[in-house]
Amino acid sequence: MALLDDMEKYRIPMDSMASTTLIITLMQTSTGFPEAFQVYHRIRRFEGAILSTKGFAAVLHAFSQLQFGNKTIPPWRAYFQIVKDMREAGHPSSSHVYTNILRQMARVAAQLNINDEADEDIFRQLAIAIPPNTSPSHTRPIRRPGHRLLEPADDTYQRAACFPGCTASLEHALPTRKVDNVSISIMLDACGRAGTLHVAMHVYQKLHEDGYS
Repeated sequence: MALLDDMEKYRIPMDSMASTTLIITLMQTSTGFPEAFQVYHRIRRFEGAILSTKGFAAVLHAFSQLQFGNKTIPPWRAYFQIVKDMREAGHPSSSHVYTNILRQMARVAAQLNINDEADEDIFRQLAIAIPPNTSPSHTRPIRRPGHRLLEPADDTYQRAACFPGCTASLEHALPTRKVDNVSISIMLDACGRAGTLHVAMHVYQKLHEDGYS
């Protein structure tokens, strides 16, 4: 942080490209998510440090890809604060903004063992963290999220052993016809892993009634 102290002290001006590069570089050398988020906030206060649409997207991607241990869950509240700043600056959101952090959560979940008591708390944290990242209050700005968001959401639910969330996600999407073969495959695979044949049959029946083939 000494570099930022000096830059702030001498009021060194920044443009969008320089701000984006510096934020990402210092995030990647941070010791944890809190420090990485602090880097973002401090640099944004610099004169001329206005991020462009691509700059925000790059920062969000970098933040979501940070790894401080295989089982460290990305802080979604901090992530969506950056998304909020992006919207307030007048930049549009894309489905990638939401899939970035979902895929990182899926990566963490893939490192866990559902039969290991040591991982129980992390599974509980994921069960709490995943739903807000797929809620309408966050995803409404996307014009047509469709399967681009549904598939990573269902995949993350499945890997995190959040079976109810996975089924609820598909049930919600069926009437809007925002599902495809990949989404259905993820759902049926989740049914198989959970040993719930009756749910798989219900999904199949619902698909048939809604005209899927």
